Amino acid sequence: MARHGEILCLGESHYIGRNYYMFLSCKVPKGGDGGPVIDHDGNVTGMAFHLSPNPAVLSIFTIITCIEMWLKFRRIARPIHGLGVRTMQLMDVSLHEEMSLGFDINSGYIVDEVSYDSAAESVGIYLEM
Repeated sequence: MARHGEILCLGESHYIGRNYYMFLSCKVPKGGDGGPVIDHDGNVTGMAFHLSPNPAVLSIFTIITCIEMWLKFRRIARPIHGLGVRTMQLMDVSLHEEMSLGFDINSGYIVDEVSYDSAAESVGIYLEM
């Protein structure tokens, strides 16, 4: 059974404490977990999963990447870089404005944390104090 809704990019998620998950404004019907999320042009943009209060969306890019890794390597890599990040779109409005006007940065990720002795630190990513 189809549902009509919008993709929501909510602030802090209560699910795993991440802020870059996408959610749906509508409910997923019973038995609808794993169903496609389709845009107005008929393109599959993700897969829906029931979570409360809003169903989550797994992006089609992530799904395709996992399938390609499985077909090529028979395993799916899950790199741990040692970074704590958040998206520009979900930042506090005043900080987003400061980044946009002061540095002409309007999208992407902000690094909040770099773990000691991590892969990120070993390639030179660090936080200025």
